[in-house]
Amino acid sequence: MRIYSTVIIFIVVLYLMTNVCVKKQLLTKSKYLAGIQCTKYIWTLMNEPNKIPKPDIGTQHKFAEGYLIDELAKKQYHSGIDIATDDFMKNIWDTQKYLKSRKPLFEAGFKKNNLFARADILNPVQNDKWELIEIKSSTEVKDVNVFDVAFQQVFSTFYSY
Repeated sequence: MRIYSTVIIFIVVLYLMTNVCVKKQLLTKSKYLAGIQCTKYIWTLMNEPNKIPKPDIGTQHKFAEGYLIDELAKKQYHSGIDIATDDFMKNIWDTQKYLKSRKPLFEAGFKKNNLFARADILNPVQNDKWELIEIKSSTEVKDVNVFDVAFQQVFSTFYSY
């Protein structure tokens, strides 16, 4: 059953990647996850983003807690490099530059065609391999978490470090 579920997830990922990228719009992991949860929401997000309301105070609080969890996780990798995320293209260029250092990278960004993903932690594990670590502030794995990692896994097959 687990293999069947994984195959279905990959088919959904590829379907969304193909259909969104044909329109020459950037498909990020956040947009992909929005599409998994609600097709009307991703359509609005990509075609009429000004109609999406700003996060309420409760959602903003969850985001703040998530940032604290991220910081705690980063402390586990003392030699890690924190890549700035405020400039989209600079994040991608800096990622390319720091990959050569073979140190843990925080917020490493990758773009291939119209796909974009950012890894919470990218940790070198062997000479030419990296471990992708996704940080979540939860006590259980949710269905959306599986789709989250599936997007990154499928994306990484298209992208060579």
